[in-house]
Amino acid sequence: MTRELGPVDYVVVELPAGASSVDRYVHVELAGLVDNHLVRVLDLLVVSRRADGTVAIAEFEDSDLDELDSLGSSMIELLSLEDVENLAMAISPGGSGLAIVWEYICTASFFSAVASAGGHVTAHGRIPERAIVASLRAARESS
Repeated sequence: MTRELGPVDYVVVELPAGASSVDRYVHVELAGLVDNHLVRVLDLLVVSRRADGTVAIAEFEDSDLDELDSLGSSMIELLSLEDVENLAMAISPGGSGLAIVWEYICTASFFSAVASAGGHVTAHGRIPERAIVASLRAARESS
């Protein structure tokens, strides 16, 4: 049986102003997601956006994220330079952060089951958090 992929998303995390590294708590939480087989990190870059808007990129291997060494085996470097430059626009000028691409492996078995049963997923998407919060708030206010 062919291995099906779970949904693949990207996340851009901006570090607090003046921070030169990611808080250890973030390292531990990301490693926990991987260790618990919830996500597989496909790409992880340290991205800085200079005040003039230019982007500096450090590959995961070149960064100081030693606690995340176990992630290296699954990474396949999906992001192109153009992708990273576009993602870096989410970081404030003069700021830095992480660009992460991960697969939700916790759902891959579902996709495999669908394929094994002769079906196929015709669509999947992401509902923005703001839309969910607004819907929940409206439901509470109407009850």
